[in-house]
Amino acid sequence: MPEPLRVVIADDHALFRQGLKSMLKLQPEVSVAAEVDCVSDIVPTLNKTPCDVLLLDLQMERNALADIESLARRVRVVVVTASEQPSDALAAIRAGARAVVFKRFALETLMAALRAVTEGHVWMPPALQAELTAQMSHPAAEALTSREREIVRHVALG
Repeated sequence: MPEPLRVVIADDHALFRQGLKSMLKLQPEVSVAAEVDCVSDIVPTLNKTPCDVLLLDLQMERNALADIESLARRVRVVVVTASEQPSDALAAIRAGARAVVFKRFALETLMAALRAVTEGHVWMPPALQAELTAQMSHPAAEALTSREREIVRHVALG
């Protein structure tokens, strides 16, 4: 049996964070390594806690979108957010998040996203895939970045 996926939960809502931790404890393929309630605690926690995936809420004591790029260099980032604005989700993916999961989704959806990320894929809800496809079918004046091309490749591969 492979080692469980070690996750750190970063969310400022204690009830959500504790509920997610309880639900993940029931999943044999996942181990909750740590939890934090503010953006400023994420890096110190990652420095002292071995972790495979960071489950990151975008709206904590401040918007965490700007932190994704640096965090994604050290750990796979999965954004778990209440915001269903396509612009927020696509910005998170462009910054380096490997998945965006809306908080209204079931645990099974989060687990599917974690499996996809573990296999090296980018995961996003079908509605976001449609939004990204629509944006790409109307080419902008600028070329896609290498990260955007990578995302398109992963979405196309499933």
